[in-house]
Amino acid sequence: YVDDVSKLQELTVRPPGRAPVPLIDLVDFEIETGIASIEHRNSRRVVAITANTSFYDENERRVRRRPAEVTEILIGNRIRGTQGVLSGFEGRFPGYQIEFGGMQEEQARSYRSLYLAFAVALLLVYTILATQFRSYVQPLIVMMTIPFAFIGVVFGLVVTQLPFSLNTFIAVIALAGVVVNNSIILVDFVNKEREKGIDRWNSLINAGSVRLRPILLTTITTIMGLVPMMLSTARSSIVWKPMAVSISFGLAFSTILTLFLIPTIYSLLDSFFGKLKMTRFKSHEKFVKVLCKEELDQ
Repeated sequence: YVDDVSKLQELTVRPPGRAPVPLIDLVDFEIETGIASIEHRNSRRVVAITANTSFYDENERRVRRRPAEVTEILIGNRIRGTQGVLSGFEGRFPGYQIEFGGMQEEQARSYRSLYLAFAVALLLVYTILATQFRSYVQPLIVMMTIPFAFIGVVFGLVVTQLPFSLNTFIAVIALAGVVVNNSIILVDFVNKEREKGIDRWNSLINAGSVRLRPILLTTITTIMGLVPMMLSTARSSIVWKPMAVSISFGLAFSTILTLFLIPTIYSLLDSFFGKLKMTRFKSHEKFVKVLCKEELDQ
């Protein structure tokens, strides 16, 4: 709080029982750099650097740079293999570490909570399906559509050139419970057909032909409900557009792949666990045998 060294030198100190003594008679004065304040976080000394994201021009419009983009500029991206301005910082300056707070820290915390939510969602879906199908294997067949949905999400974001945001992750979690519906319709129909005594192969064929229309109708109506949000140019829809794109493309891809791959996966797993006698169906005839039997009947 003193802007002149001479004033500081003139300060007096009053020792007990003695006359006041000028400070210059007791100490030597040297002007050097020092720490104005010391901050700690988690019992460690820190230096906090704060900043706000800036704007840049893209396609003749002004866009605010996202915190994730700033982080990638600073430390790079391991997935893309890019280097940042501060890459290798801890190796260049031993004893120092860089931690990102603020918006970046909140996003990282949100993503960690969503990872847990996604795991809980998968566990709940499996539990419900295992209870309904009375099987530990068939829920895995149904849930095989979830990875197919991820393919659609990535493809949709690449085509529309939208970023993978927090809302996109929320859409992925929602897809885990939505895309299994088509597989449930197929597998449930196959099980009912086999309970009637129909062989596995004809049950799969009947399921594909009978359940095709309701599967396509539910998928198309769901996607059509999200089309206005995907095509909207309003500024308020920018946040929600990645979610609509993720759900639409993920559902479309999973539906197409479900119609072809789920019957194949069902037959493979049924043959494998049928040999181990771990299914409730006793008949596991090969396709050639069933075909020959139908030709004899004709």
